[in-house]
Amino acid sequence: MSFNFTQEDLNKAEERQIFNGGKAGRVKGVKVTMQEAGVDYQKSNDNAPDFKVFFEDKDGYKTNRACFSIKPHDYPNQFGTTYEQAMKKEWAYLNKLVEHTGGTKVMSFSDDVDLFTKIKAALGPNRVNVFANYGSSRSPKSFIEVRKWLPAVEAADTPDADTKLIPSAMDQMEEIKPDNKSQEDVEQTLFG
Repeated sequence: MSFNFTQEDLNKAEERQIFNGGKAGRVKGVKVTMQEAGVDYQKSNDNAPDFKVFFEDKDGYKTNRACFSIKPHDYPNQFGTTYEQAMKKEWAYLNKLVEHTGGTKVMSFSDDVDLFTKIKAALGPNRVNVFANYGSSRSPKSFIEVRKWLPAVEAADTPDADTKLIPSAMDQMEEIKPDNKSQEDVEQTLFG
């Protein structure tokens, strides 16, 4: 076996491979897929999600949204959300993905695993536009992700003038970077 690479391959390998180049905002022409642990990927630990939705930009770079278990014994949660409200919120979000990819909406399911399994099968082939951010102003992230609340997705042919994928006060639009410590701060940490 032999391998033949080009300078272009080397340049791409050195690039910061990040969804939408790390730029928050509306991302056009995104491919949406869903994968299941044990079928499409292996869990890295017991806390890893059973399903993930992957969003792939036009350059092939991805971000994902974990679909964690929603179990009745975890509700009501600390915010007062009931089990039914949690299921409805997840169902609504995932069905928007199905709708805008050209799939058939899932209108009935028995539990979270049934919902995720049916959504995976129902996703259509069409590309979509999504809104990417660095989390919310209340819960900023150090990585770019697709907005976790609606509106987060629209049909790929939505005209710019009609889009609802615009920044809100809740969106964290810039990557959070730690402050650089001064040499004095480093020395204080190490020796004092």
